[in-house]
Amino acid sequence: MDIKVDSKKKIVVVRRDGVVVKNLKFDGKLIAGAGASFLGNVSVKEAYFGKGCLINGVVEAEKVVIGANSSFNALVCGSALILNGCRGNMVKARGDVRIGNSNIKVVESEGTVFVDGSAKLGKLAASKVVAKSNALFKSEVLKDDKSES
Repeated sequence: MDIKVDSKKKIVVVRRDGVVVKNLKFDGKLIAGAGASFLGNVSVKEAYFGKGCLINGVVEAEKVVIGANSSFNALVCGSALILNGCRGNMVKARGDVRIGNSNIKVVESEGTVFVDGSAKLGKLAASKVVAKSNALFKSEVLKDDKSES
């Protein structure tokens, strides 16, 4: 079995190389082992994905951590940490986003976006951006209406 649920601790664990083919909705924490695949949407309070995960659906969570070399479609979250080597389409966050050496098409945040390493970002919209000198923006950085000139 690929999924284990502890309802007392409110934790769902997807084992290493496990596959979840349907939508996953749980009022608690998700911990996914390395190489796990999610073919549907994921809606949890907190989501922790291990190294090399594949996420085809939309992840909705208050806190999301995407392990190294993972691939995802969309994150809608409070805050996000995206480790090195990840590839993704969209991150939409109400809080802070920290991005390692990854390739993401669209990043939108109401908080601060921290860009570490040589991250490749398509569109970036945030109230504040903190980038290391080797960060690479492929197209445009949009200034939030609330930010100062």
